[in-house]
Amino acid sequence: MAPTLESVLEASISALLSHADQLDEEQSVRGVDALSETQLHPVIALGITESGLGIHREQCYPSLEHDNPSRVKRQRCDLVVLSDPTSTLIDPVQERYEHTLAQDTLFGGVDLQTQTGTPRCEAQDALWIEIKSIAQHAHRDGVYTPNHSYANELTTGLSSDIAKLASDERIEHACVMLVLFAETTDTIEHDGTQAVSYASGIGLPVRSPMIESSPITDRGGNGALGVVLVPVAL
Repeated sequence: MAPTLESVLEASISALLSHADQLDEEQSVRGVDALSETQLHPVIALGITESGLGIHREQCYPSLEHDNPSRVKRQRCDLVVLSDPTSTLIDPVQERYEHTLAQDTLFGGVDLQTQTGTPRCEAQDALWIEIKSIAQHAHRDGVYTPNHSYANELTTGLSSDIAKLASDERIEHACVMLVLFAETTDTIEHDGTQAVSYASGIGLPVRSPMIESSPITDRGGNGALGVVLVPVAL
């Protein structure tokens, strides 16, 4: 069974707000909204892990369209969340590759799955998440400036990730996580909803978003932080 979106949303927003409070206590000149998208990944991952779920970062998409399991040529997903933190995530491309190699050895026809007792999670039982971080006031070169690409980043960034997740036939549970920094919580609610409406309007398979937001210390125009989970209808 895949983790619930509610549990992931709660863990993610809590972790981000905790990190924001930590920066406030340190009297840092840079807030959580100054972190790059990739810098936010470990913060979110740690929060999800501490909530009791399993987490795998930068995992290859499980589609069997590739013959070679090399990570160089395969698309990777930001986060994959498992209900059981002790489980390993099965890579069907890697397994098929190993099985093919074994056909010409003494192990041909033998089930290569090791009996270690470690739980194994199929791709279709995990929750696949792509993360997008977008700020109304961007932190660039040490200063905050209005992000004139804000609306475009919201619509195109969300839509491209929805399409990517929906195109993999082995993924059954997926969502895009928008981490938004804006002037107010009302702005986050409005803009997150509008971005999803745009995606739906161009025919992408999405369901209603789940949104949590909270005020943060305003260092350069962003007075609120929000997490918008956009379920992909698979």
